[in-house]
Amino acid sequence: MYKNKMILIVLSFIVSSFGLCQRNISIIDLENMNILKPEFLIVHDDYVYVYDEPTGQVCKIDGGFLRKRFGKKGQGPQEHQLVHNIGIYKNKIWLSCKRGKLLYYDLNGLYLEKSGLSVGELNWKGLVKIIDVSKWIEMKMQFTSNGLVVKSYVFVERSKKSIVLTEKTVNIKVLNKRKIIFEELSQEPIVTFGNRYGYVVDDTREFCIKRFDTREQKFDNQLVNRGYHRLPLNDQRLNKYQEQIKKYQRMAGGMKFEFILPKKLPAIRNIFSDNQDNLYVMTNEQSGKKYKLKFYNRNLNFQRDLYILKPELLKVLKNKIYTIVERNGNFFLLKYSI
Repeated sequence: MYKNKMILIVLSFIVSSFGLCQRNISIIDLENMNILKPEFLIVHDDYVYVYDEPTGQVCKIDGGFLRKRFGKKGQGPQEHQLVHNIGIYKNKIWLSCKRGKLLYYDLNGLYLEKSGLSVGELNWKGLVKIIDVSKWIEMKMQFTSNGLVVKSYVFVERSKKSIVLTEKTVNIKVLNKRKIIFEELSQEPIVTFGNRYGYVVDDTREFCIKRFDTREQKFDNQLVNRGYHRLPLNDQRLNKYQEQIKKYQRMAGGMKFEFILPKKLPAIRNIFSDNQDNLYVMTNEQSGKKYKLKFYNRNLNFQRDLYILKPELLKVLKNKIYTIVERNGNFFLLKYSI
């Protein structure tokens, strides 16, 4: 009885934070489904698939019910040691695993030994999206002999030259100089792919998003807000940096480091897209506990601002936003209409 009462209190808090009525939003406590640490989220035909990292299983959710758990950690042909991403292509669920291994299942979790899909040898973290049997998006991580780490997102077409969509180089030798510049180390390119179009952010410090046409295989449009003013570093982000500093100090074993913190927050926190190629840009602007999500159509014309709780994961399908939020160590799946 006490546990149920606490769940109701937490759910009421989440609903009030959205500023919505209970009838306009559905909320599922994932702990009741023994989903302890959701790492990936996909949505297909109103079914929700959540990858739970501790168990190594994909959980199929229908409404408020857990319908199926599938996948297994291990070293066998149908098992995985580490999952880097999951997705859906032509009613097949794929898991991109360690060392380029790909596993496929049908929508009910049946393992498909021969799926008819093969994307070749993946580099490090691997697959981002399958476009068709000969084209896909891949994430690469390369370590060079002169101390550079190069992270890139690449459009790959079988038997043709790949197209680098975005690339970030970090000089890890700076650690040997005992100087840590957080803005350089934490700066990551971001990509998201809908149906035909992909969207790319090279530098989150700037409000600039490029659109890539996977059919024409070229960048054909971009969204730029040159007048966007970045917000100053807030207490929440400062606390996060302080935690990272303590981690580095523990690893340093008594050596002294110089830590250089950024003065402003990134312009873009994350980007998302849906099957209609609409674009959703999450900034660091907040209204109370809710973050601003800027909604653009596929032509990059602004539609309106949405406000949502900070999501751990987010997907959009058929004018519905699916998010996973964390409260007091518990994870909740939320769905509401745009």
